[in-house]
Amino acid sequence: MAKRPDPFRIALFTLAGLVLSSANARAGANKFDLGFGFYSFTAKTSTGSGSNSGLGLYSLNFRRAITPRFELALGYTVYFSKLVSGDSGSGLDLGMNFYPLTFSGPVEASGEGTKIELEQLWRPYIGATFNQRNFQSVQTTYTGFGVAVGLERVLNETMNLNALFRYLKLNGARGSTGSEMNTSVGISLKF
Repeated sequence: MAKRPDPFRIALFTLAGLVLSSANARAGANKFDLGFGFYSFTAKTSTGSGSNSGLGLYSLNFRRAITPRFELALGYTVYFSKLVSGDSGSGLDLGMNFYPLTFSGPVEASGEGTKIELEQLWRPYIGATFNQRNFQSVQTTYTGFGVAVGLERVLNETMNLNALFRYLKLNGARGSTGSEMNTSVGISLKF
């Protein structure tokens, strides 16, 4: 009687095959994002709840492709309740993005004395994030996980337009919970 293959080994070999089969595609440039947008944060504690929202989200991100379809992201987000003043919050963002329909950057093909580089104009992506938030008014730190949906539009060889929506589910001290939604639009510089 033949031994059935282990599902973990099948998944591991499938993943290795996908990575090796896409090795000819250039993994894409590093990207540095500058974003501006809207946020909405809601928190609940055992004694009450509150919310804060506004047009005053600023974000900086560094993204690095690890395969042609996956990239790691490390960033920092700052919030202001009155565009550039008022109540503020900030926090670290760590995530991984997946490009299901395209590659995260240009695709390169070469032959005898010929080199072709192709780049899709529109690149949608989805992501999973780990986030940390500190809010000035409540002096509380929140941490948790989130999901992201983004879309890049190539503008030229060194710049993309980047739109991003994130939803975060956060936990704080003494059983407090929070949720955050934010939308940003910005420029992504490729290097």
